[in-house]
Amino acid sequence: MRGLVYTRFELLRAFRNRRFFVFSFGFPLVLYFLIAGPQRNTDSLAGTGISAPLYYMVGLAAFGTMASMISSGARIAAERQAGWTRQLRITPLSPRQYFRAKVAASYAMAICSLVLLYLAGTILGVSLAVHEWVEMTALILVALLPFAALGITLGHLVNVESVGPLTGGLLAILAFLSGTWFPLTHGFLYDVGQYLPGYWLVQASHIAIHGHAWGTKGWAVVVARTVEACGPCSCRLPSRHRAPLASLLRVLNASASAGRGSTLTASCRSWVMVRWRPVYYDPRNVQTVYEAAGGDEGLLRIARAWHARVMADKVVSHAFSHGFHPAHSERLAAYWAEALGGPTAFSGAYGDETSVVRIHSGHGPHEEMDRRAIACFDQALGDVGIDREDRLRQVLHDYFAWATTTTMSRYHQSADDVPDGLQIPRWSWHGLEAGTAVDDI
Repeated sequence: MRGLVYTRFELLRAFRNRRFFVFSFGFPLVLYFLIAGPQRNTDSLAGTGISAPLYYMVGLAAFGTMASMISSGARIAAERQAGWTRQLRITPLSPRQYFRAKVAASYAMAICSLVLLYLAGTILGVSLAVHEWVEMTALILVALLPFAALGITLGHLVNVESVGPLTGGLLAILAFLSGTWFPLTHGFLYDVGQYLPGYWLVQASHIAIHGHAWGTKGWAVVVARTVEACGPCSCRLPSRHRAPLASLLRVLNASASAGRGSTLTASCRSWVMVRWRPVYYDPRNVQTVYEAAGGDEGLLRIARAWHARVMADKVVSHAFSHGFHPAHSERLAAYWAEALGGPTAFSGAYGDETSVVRIHSGHGPHEEMDRRAIACFDQALGDVGIDREDRLRQVLHDYFAWATTTTMSRYHQSADDVPDGLQIPRWSWHGLEAGTAVDDI
């Protein structure tokens, strides 16, 4: 039900966008009358056997529907920049329902564009049997699948400043190579166009001459381009939507439980969980930030990546100029694990929060070092494969920035000012847990 509700809201928002209506629907209509109007009496355009009004009706329908489908990328990019997708991640709405809503809205816009161009075509004399209208429309809707996938992928890969010029330029190139403006019958453009889904959009008009619009090649191209367009975005879906990856994790977990190849198995499991961490999270399947980060091994990878970054930073590396423990990364990862909802191994083996804070106290104010340490942490998250738009990345950033600028920099004057008996603050998906910070003691 929640998926249907979100789809309804998505449709309402799309149809209330007046500027989108003007440019997406009005532009193809104006072009159609300007191009096909003077040629309304041409019965066979460029020897194709298809009348000019019919050819350009389908050609401009291809252009308008491609624009409607790819435009979802601009909406998704804007939502990412505004933080709306991050808010959706803490709701019961699943990624699959989110994508379905986007595709449904795009198809609704495409159908409206089709209807308007069909009406314009009838005004210029296009006349087809009912079954021809239905078959032609069905082929067009199927050929739009690659563009639906492309729009979603672009929305997740490109920022809002770039998505407009990119989609506009891409649409113009695809329309040119697909035969939207003139028939492609031979030559280089014809050879290239056959491998683009837009070409087969335009070929749907062949229904009007009682032929088969697509052969095996047409279906193969549409299917292949749909899969290719989905590829860059598929790894951003949750693991529960990627059966092969889920199966791999189950095998690795079973091997670890059985004690077979424990070191290699743990490393592989950590790599899979951290490197392929999805953009969207289902709170029902992930209990703690510790688990989402890949557990002990995942946090150790982050700790090592951060340590490498700070040692290369001329300001932050000064904190380690007097030496550091050879197991510093392991200790840091254990501390983070306990703070982020994992086991209490750090407190049991190395000490409490008081011991950690005292190490970082009595060195005077160091705002610039703190700022650069946080920047190194953000870079380390990218080094281990946690995407910039990932909810996990934002939560980890918030935790590290809070700890660096509060608990670890509270006692500038002397380490003796640090109270005894402090406990390690706990951090969840919702931030600092009440009763676990210094101020709560």
